[in-house]
Amino acid sequence: MNIRTPSSLGATTTAVLAAALVLTVCVAFAADVATPSPCSIVVSGDLADKPATRGPALERADIGIGSHEMFSITTNAAGFTIAERERIVYMRLTEIISNVRVRPSAFSIVNVRGKPTICIGPYRLITVYPNDAAAAGCTADELAAEWMASLMRELPWVTPVNNLAYPPKEEPAPAADAGG
Repeated sequence: MNIRTPSSLGATTTAVLAAALVLTVCVAFAADVATPSPCSIVVSGDLADKPATRGPALERADIGIGSHEMFSITTNAAGFTIAERERIVYMRLTEIISNVRVRPSAFSIVNVRGKPTICIGPYRLITVYPNDAAAAGCTADELAAEWMASLMRELPWVTPVNNLAYPPKEEPAPAADAGG
């Protein structure tokens, strides 16, 4: 005896399989989009590629753009002086604000060689070393979180508008000086 499947059952089965395939592809794509890209782009800063710096040794490098201070580098690390680290961070910041849509999901902290590294989009910005943390009186993870929070707050103010994915909150007006 030959049992035939009604054509509506075959069409339903085909539709369910097609929907499952589409759903699987959509979930995979959404997971790829939602996952922060790995911190893979390094602009300068390899141990063999130290930037040229001039002038006296620095005791502190305040990283900021305009009046938007982000964090301070106070120690040498990984064979780089404070001045070399400062120059590398500014080169990387230039690349970041030129090429990354600044939005909360663009910021991440990943471990690179066991140390917390702040990434913005696919760019590495800075690694927080144990001596940075010791100078700040906290752990490297805590300092990385503090620096990243400051970057998330300040970077939108200095990012070109075409790379800004969300409007920053309005800055307070400067206090009027009635001095005399």
